[in-house]
Amino acid sequence: MKRELEIMELTPPQRVGCVTFSITKQTHKGLSFADNFKGDMDGGEGFEEFKASNGVVMGSYEFPEWEEDSNTLMVRGDESNLDDRQITVSDSDYKKIKEAVAEYNGYSNGEEKTPKTKVKHTEDEVLTFLSERVKSNKDLIAKLREEKKELDIRIKALTHQGNSTKLAFDTYKNSL
Repeated sequence: MKRELEIMELTPPQRVGCVTFSITKQTHKGLSFADNFKGDMDGGEGFEEFKASNGVVMGSYEFPEWEEDSNTLMVRGDESNLDDRQITVSDSDYKKIKEAVAEYNGYSNGEEKTPKTKVKHTEDEVLTFLSERVKSNKDLIAKLREEKKELDIRIKALTHQGNSTKLAFDTYKNSL
């Protein structure tokens, strides 16, 4: 399967100086993210990082985030519940990240290919993407509310049981 990484810019056009984006597609995670790549890396199987020619390192460990001090884009990894995490970076860092994503998509099993990436999206695509995330989050919130109700019922039952035990103990103690 060809490796592919896609990012989507979510920043409103009127916002200046920084860009918020999300990873919308990633075909390989963890140990398979960058194995068999040639270039400035160890290569071979089980390699989790890709180093682009512009110095941006991309790794698949836990969840998406930008580590500015090490020039590293962490993509989707072990923490699947955080796969849709949004990342905000400076305009200049976003430009470097787009170049690195294009370069990553241009490689396949150690062979250099013409880089391509999809980073510009229509307003409708962005709105659809965000509305899907909102629906997903609303479903998660509803599930968490149900779990909270169950926990509240258990706490009340345990409190009642504890009060009954204390009352019984006090009655016994007073009868002595």
